[in-house]
Amino acid sequence: ANDAAVALGEAVSGTEEAFVRRMNEKCAELGLKDTHFCNASGLDDEAHYTTAYDIGLMCRELLKYPDVQKYSTVWMDSLRDGKTELVNTNKLVRRYEGITGLKTGTTGKAGRCLAASAKRGNLHVAAVIMGCQNNDGGAEKMLNWAFANFESIMPKDEAAGMAPIPVLHGKKQQVRVSGRIGQPVTVKKGTEAELKYRVTVSKNISAPAERGQTVGKVEILYRGKVISQYPICCAEGVEKMNFTSAFLLFLREIFHIS
Repeated sequence: ANDAAVALGEAVSGTEEAFVRRMNEKCAELGLKDTHFCNASGLDDEAHYTTAYDIGLMCRELLKYPDVQKYSTVWMDSLRDGKTELVNTNKLVRRYEGITGLKTGTTGKAGRCLAASAKRGNLHVAAVIMGCQNNDGGAEKMLNWAFANFESIMPKDEAAGMAPIPVLHGKKQQVRVSGRIGQPVTVKKGTEAELKYRVTVSKNISAPAERGQTVGKVEILYRGKVISQYPICCAEGVEKMNFTSAFLLFLREIFHIS
């Protein structure tokens, strides 16, 4: 696996060193403030470090890609026409309900480590264990605790039923809007009523307006803190008014033509 990581890095970036630079650049993009890579494999190095929190952020990013789970959930496989057998060192893969992976690692200085993830319903959680003798057992307890105490809720569409927004200089005088709800939000079980919504939307917009154009947002608050948001968008396009459309509008106004 260590050699494979180096080979992959060379294939992607030309050299392992260049790949490691990309790894550290990605850390900065994801906000991993306590992580620094020195090699592609994760082997011990004095300047190579991370934290359980940062690994949790890595898990969240990896789980955005469904193909990762196709590999991280395989229990056994073989290579070279069956001459080499591979067994997943994450024992939860074969016994834990909803398991989605994710990664084990063991070095002399770090000890046994495991980032385990599982999904039940809308709730997808990760548990990170570092430097423990029984990493899978500890991760299982953490996953159980998460599923017992938290739930994922799809936010309400606060844009549903919202009045159209006036359009300036458009062939139509107003535009319908809709909310583009993304991911569910996670809250402690039984506290869904504590979710609050704060809507901000433009008083008007200028034509042309495109379908899907953002005209506002809905912030989701939980116990006074913004935990997520989604955009309010134009549900249709509106072309800019030209001389002909302006003249027809004038006639409709004068003669009350619908």
